[in-house]
Amino acid sequence: MSTRGVVAVGTEKSWRGVYNHSDSYPSYLGEDISAELREWLAEGKSLKSFCERLLRYTDWREFKNRGLCPYCGIIGKGQPHSIDGRIYFIAAPSPDIVTEELERLMNSDDPFAKEILENIKRTGFPDPECKYHEHTRDDRSPAEEHHITSDNPDPLFMEWVYIINPIFETITVLYHVSDPCYKEGKIREQPVKRRGGWWDYGHCRYKHIKVATVSIKDAVEGRVDWKEIERKGREKARDVEFRLLYEKYRDKDRFIIDGVFRTLIYSYGTAVVVENILSLDGSPSRNVVVYRGDKATALKIYLSYYSSTGESCLREELGLRVQVVERGGADAIIVE
Repeated sequence: MSTRGVVAVGTEKSWRGVYNHSDSYPSYLGEDISAELREWLAEGKSLKSFCERLLRYTDWREFKNRGLCPYCGIIGKGQPHSIDGRIYFIAAPSPDIVTEELERLMNSDDPFAKEILENIKRTGFPDPECKYHEHTRDDRSPAEEHHITSDNPDPLFMEWVYIINPIFETITVLYHVSDPCYKEGKIREQPVKRRGGWWDYGHCRYKHIKVATVSIKDAVEGRVDWKEIERKGREKARDVEFRLLYEKYRDKDRFIIDGVFRTLIYSYGTAVVVENILSLDGSPSRNVVVYRGDKATALKIYLSYYSSTGESCLREELGLRVQVVERGGADAIIVE
């Protein structure tokens, strides 16, 4: 699943920005923003003009392309979408992928392949007549209509937000967090903002929390540890979720938390976490965690444990001893 995000302009409380579809975590998008700022400022341009230019576009990828569509060569029609998979390769970040796909087309007898190759030879673009893709502004709508704002930030899907403040010359990073105590209901057509900054989607609720604020100067000069900010964001989100769960269950000796991906069954000092994820063949695999000890640690295991990295997660993040044993076709992970 794509890690979505926003590159915005403003303050933590009031911002407007453009969408980024994938790899929006700090170790990638944070570095990418730093690189774009570095190049822009090195040309003697101002941070204010960077922000103004950013908001002329609908998407971070469109901003990086300076409005040029890589599929048709048209400028100013917004981010391309509904792209035929057969021409998607042309915007791949790796030249090797583009070369490989072009060779495949040259070795194909498919009329489509011949058409695409002829288009590239004639114009430099695979779909100059826009037969196989569309744009966000084909309806001539202004870029502002496609921006994401603090008035409707969509924290469920917008995992990371980077807010550039041209006055204080900073970047503030937000990360999304869910409420694990929320009782699932009917999905809403539009989320509703609730007390505490939570956005209620009907089946879940999310909000953004502040992770860090860094200076533009440090970002441009490579002194920001984006990987550490990423780690810190996930840690802060888990801390918020833990506090919510602990407040709800601290006085209960027995309870069951039935989450989407895992279920926690707690009874008088013994916790069992069951992963609600099956392997490709439909059988469970390493999906049972048994822990005997305090309630707080049991809740942290529930929030932190993932089947793909479960053992290392328990060892490294929580400092627990882990033993894996076979039990009826599924591995049981015994935690001490």
